[in-house]
Amino acid sequence: MDLNAEIKKHYPVIVLAVLVAVLGTALAVTQLRLSRIAGLVEDSRRAGEKGRDDPYDRAVKNQILKIYPSIKKLYQTYTAKNPAVREGNVTLDWSVDTDGEPERVEVVTSDFNDPAFESGIVKAVQGITFPEPPVKRYVTHTFRFKDAEKGGKTAP
Repeated sequence: MDLNAEIKKHYPVIVLAVLVAVLGTALAVTQLRLSRIAGLVEDSRRAGEKGRDDPYDRAVKNQILKIYPSIKKLYQTYTAKNPAVREGNVTLDWSVDTDGEPERVEVVTSDFNDPAFESGIVKAVQGITFPEPPVKRYVTHTFRFKDAEKGGKTAP
């Protein structure tokens, strides 16, 4: 019996078996990667749900509360110049490095469309030294401004 003849005879079956093995391995790797991605998405979702329950988020909020007087002054200056727009939100995001310093503080959205007002809020946040996280942390915060004449309260 000639070995080469046998291999040639069964060559399509051998190739098919190798292809099935390779595709099976690729499918298993893809499923593993998708499972890991799904886990990361779930972790991220849970982190978003816990929000203020996260001790670090509470510490950040406490630091923001300390700049409330300066934010309130900015808002009062803004409303004195722009009495028609008295309510709205300004959302910022930034990273806190492992030294507690804010990095890349930026306005994400603003209802005020006033660069001086928005940059004042950005500068106030840039002046905060946050608690030192073990790894760099991403932070987002919405400053809510309400019309005091309507019984609203500006909240940092």
